[in-house]
Amino acid sequence: MSASPSPSPKQIAVVGAGISGLTAAFYLNRSGNNVTVYEKNDRAGGCLKSLRKEPYLFEQGALTAVVNHREVRDLFLACGINKEVLYADNQAKKRFILRKGVLHEVSPHPLKFLFSGLLSFSAKRKILKELFIKPYVPQRGETLGNVVNRHFGEEVVDYLLNPVITGIYASNPYDLELETAFPALYKAIKTKGSIIKGMAAQAKEHRTQGLDRRIFNFKKGQQQLVDKLTQGLNLKLNTAVIKLEKIDHGWEIHTNEGKEVVDEIILATPAFVSAALIRDIDSKLSQELNKIIYNSVTTVQVVADKTMFNNLPVGFGFLIPEKERGELLGCIFNHVLFPSRFDEKTAAFNLFVGGKTTLGDTAKMDKAIAEFERITACKEKITRVGSHYWENGIPLIGVGHKKIMEEIDRVENSLEGLYFLGNYRNGVSVGDCIKNGTRLAQKLINQDDTSNYSTTQQGGII
Repeated sequence: MSASPSPSPKQIAVVGAGISGLTAAFYLNRSGNNVTVYEKNDRAGGCLKSLRKEPYLFEQGALTAVVNHREVRDLFLACGINKEVLYADNQAKKRFILRKGVLHEVSPHPLKFLFSGLLSFSAKRKILKELFIKPYVPQRGETLGNVVNRHFGEEVVDYLLNPVITGIYASNPYDLELETAFPALYKAIKTKGSIIKGMAAQAKEHRTQGLDRRIFNFKKGQQQLVDKLTQGLNLKLNTAVIKLEKIDHGWEIHTNEGKEVVDEIILATPAFVSAALIRDIDSKLSQELNKIIYNSVTTVQVVADKTMFNNLPVGFGFLIPEKERGELLGCIFNHVLFPSRFDEKTAAFNLFVGGKTTLGDTAKMDKAIAEFERITACKEKITRVGSHYWENGIPLIGVGHKKIMEEIDRVENSLEGLYFLGNYRNGVSVGDCIKNGTRLAQKLINQDDTSNYSTTQQGGII
């Protein structure tokens, strides 16, 4: 992204210091604008949160960020962190799903997958028949679960799609709006009919374009990226924005420390926070934003000696279908993903626990750990290193989400100097957030709309 200065520097307020807001603020500040970032909490980074507990280094938030957009690599170069990037080990390509107490590898190789024990013969036969479905346009508001059920049947939804969606949204596929949550899938059906054929065609196109799908982190954790982005920024922590007011020449922003006048405001906050701030400005959009539901998730970091497991698989980790689930949603094998962070004897894991919890309540975590020990046939109790509860961790891209996005477009077009940014809009992954923050900054610097700014991509916790 070009760092050429704006014709006349502007006063810009960025509300929210998550990765979306920090990316936009970094580029806007770099281009010569006067940028202030307001964050109500005592730390920046949002879902990026590293835990250093010697001798271990874990991520308590988004661990599996993917280089899925050129803007991600551009940001590494722009903030001077490109030599600190740590990519996932090749052994982490294997992924597993639990069924009837057994971990089955989900291989991308068609023959290996068809001969795996994850799905029944009947389900595999439906997968082969899916290749002959002709193109059609799914109805507006159709859910991902309904469409995939129509193409492949209920077993595929229950034992393949359900755990995968848990890993992305900590949610159920019948709760997600196909067109906005998975636009690539929507496009595949419109162009090819068969989801398999459509996704294969898109994968071929991505290979031609050289799309980078590697998982990245940093030598000192995701916190390194946060630290780089906040260098030189006017970052105000523990500063809550209370009210926004449109004035003749810009905006007045009220915080717990006073008020300031700015030219433009970027609301890089969760949907319900943005809804409260614009209630008196546009009540209709406020009501729509409040419809976005957030799922809660707890990440638990544990370690054990590798000798405590008899047949621990080597791979990325595993997911658990809802029909076989207790408290544990899934697990990432950190020692396989980033082996340089751990010694050869240590097995390290990030466990994911779904649902709301109360402060200080460890019962759900204890149950999840016990389930993990049972699944992996762990001989002894494992050691919990840390945990973090994300109360409003992942937005649900539910039915009606497209209408909410259209309302955001309406307000941005009618109110000069107010913009919305966040993982509820245009993708929940770290890569999507970086892409969207970059493109919004470019739009403000050049005052020229980017045609594909509203392209939703997928991402998630696992």
